[in-house]
Amino acid sequence: MATLFLTLCLWTGCFQKNTTMKGGKVSTRRKPTTERSKIMNVYQEQAEQFLKDCKAKLSIEYDGCDYYFDDDKTPRDIYIFKITRNGKQYSARFGQSIKATEDGKEPTAYDILSCLTKQEPDGDVWDFAKEYGYEINNRESYERVNKTYNAVRREWRGVNRLFGDVLEQLYEIS
Repeated sequence: MATLFLTLCLWTGCFQKNTTMKGGKVSTRRKPTTERSKIMNVYQEQAEQFLKDCKAKLSIEYDGCDYYFDDDKTPRDIYIFKITRNGKQYSARFGQSIKATEDGKEPTAYDILSCLTKQEPDGDVWDFAKEYGYEINNRESYERVNKTYNAVRREWRGVNRLFGDVLEQLYEIS
């Protein structure tokens, strides 16, 4: 329900506008209302509580600013995160959103945990493409989708290895 509320806030624009001049150009930035800030704090608290309850540790290190996705047009901050639990660990790169990069925000536990793959992709690369709306119409597009599919499968194996016994709770963080 909270996710629906947050989505509605984003769509309906229940934000206070803040307009500034930068280099002679008008720049409109939206400031979150107090209500949105409270919701995000609840999500962050939920993520931190999850880590505490399952005795996991999350570390996040800045890795630079670069293009993260193959089709990125704008560089973004990139981080390497590592989650350790029960003597096991999973680490990966995390590309911060461009907006958060522009605002100088570092990723939170919620940002990382909410983006993790929480279920195994069904079937093969063709099923994956169909499920997520990818079009495969030549060798290049097949290789691009296959690269994504394999990355999702790798992430799933790491997440399942660490959190297989608490996936239901992790799934709630999204």
